[in-house]
Amino acid sequence: MTLVTAFFSIFLTPGEEIGWRGFMLTRLVEAKVPAPLLVSGLIWGLFHVPDILSGQYKPGGGPNIWLALALFFVSLVAFSYFLNWLRLRSGSIWPCILAHGAWNAVTQVGLNPLVHGANAQLWIGESGILVALVAVIVIVAFYRLWPLREMLRQPEQPIVNGEKA
Repeated sequence: MTLVTAFFSIFLTPGEEIGWRGFMLTRLVEAKVPAPLLVSGLIWGLFHVPDILSGQYKPGGGPNIWLALALFFVSLVAFSYFLNWLRLRSGSIWPCILAHGAWNAVTQVGLNPLVHGANAQLWIGESGILVALVAVIVIVAFYRLWPLREMLRQPEQPIVNGEKA
């Protein structure tokens, strides 16, 4: 089921990825905005706030909407670092579209059946405590392994067909 959801998510995520990574992120980098990956992630997170507060989008997180919002925001900002890195490293939005679709499938469909009980969504799910914690830990480790600072100073040209574009 998660793979099917990931496949269909590929058709739902291009709009966000064209806007956030294809347009906004590249403009932030070109404008030499300090911490463009963080700024992009914060804006992406803020974009989702009205939908969550209005009840149009319910990412889980238990009965407390403010806790769900905070956890979702942390997860989203952390995940955006990875998507932003993919975009700048590859020179394409396609890896971002695939990763975003996979993220949606795993967090929205894959994790939910794993836990049961009154507070299950508080721990696992798109705005669960464990998801937010793991996202932050993975991104901190990722940042240490592949710092983007050098890439922002002298961006590498993406490799196309074995040659630099």
